[in-house]
Amino acid sequence: MELFLFIKVVKVLKLYYLLQNDPHIFYIFRTMNTVIEKNITKKEQQFINSLKTLHGRKKNNAFIIEGIKNVEELLLSELKVRNLYLSSSLSVVKLQYFIKMCLEKNLDHTVTTSQDYQKITTMNNPEGVLAICEYCREKELSEIKLPALYLSEVNDPGNLGTIFRTAAWFGVPAVIISENSVDAFNPKVVRSSMGSFFHLTIIQNMTPERLINFCDDKKIPLFIADLNGENPVNFNPQSEYILCFGSESHGVPQRIMNHTRQILSIPKYGRGESLNLAMSVGIMLNSLINKGQK
Repeated sequence: MELFLFIKVVKVLKLYYLLQNDPHIFYIFRTMNTVIEKNITKKEQQFINSLKTLHGRKKNNAFIIEGIKNVEELLLSELKVRNLYLSSSLSVVKLQYFIKMCLEKNLDHTVTTSQDYQKITTMNNPEGVLAICEYCREKELSEIKLPALYLSEVNDPGNLGTIFRTAAWFGVPAVIISENSVDAFNPKVVRSSMGSFFHLTIIQNMTPERLINFCDDKKIPLFIADLNGENPVNFNPQSEYILCFGSESHGVPQRIMNHTRQILSIPKYGRGESLNLAMSVGIMLNSLINKGQK
């Protein structure tokens, strides 16, 4: 009994020390004990839901980032955050973490009820944290670092987000996306990237003509991933190149096919019509990056 009371006293003294010496801890302790929640206004709901569309994102120069991992990566990046919405259904540890990060970075944040959070989420099974971010300036082709990927008419948000994740994993610093592709700031794209979105240079709406002119001007090799080409295992690339992938339905644009002689193909050893685009990117990069490192 005496040991139990001693442990309780030690815990109380430790908490008292933290409250006296860390204002963030004091705020969090007060918040958790008074459960400060704020209702999301109808105007806020309309604004946040407008960002789920391409028109709304362009009009407001902002986009949504949702999910614990994505927002954790966001808070470590240089992107400007307008507001952070936290559901009271978050675990105590996560709620404390995000509130503390907001205080340290002087970010506006709102703790709301799980019912109100359901009105703004983009997820079927929301994790309870959503950020509104401002667009950053899109870089010019001349500013990118190589190697880079060029993706033609990629329409599946999950595929594009997975490709971002794959590119970041293999150290590819830039991804160039053609016209008629899904928006890179689509909430599902950002969510599927699992935080990799913040570590890449992304250029959108790139026409084949602009890409070809850039490669000719800078003497940058343009490789194509397509059927009936050379096995990438046997190919030794330079450090600076752009690797082009077409959509699963349309393939690589003919203008780009006519421009390059270097076609790379993943050999098929079994059965199947084709590989998923994101999977193809991963296999191809694994071969080329490994070769480049040797």
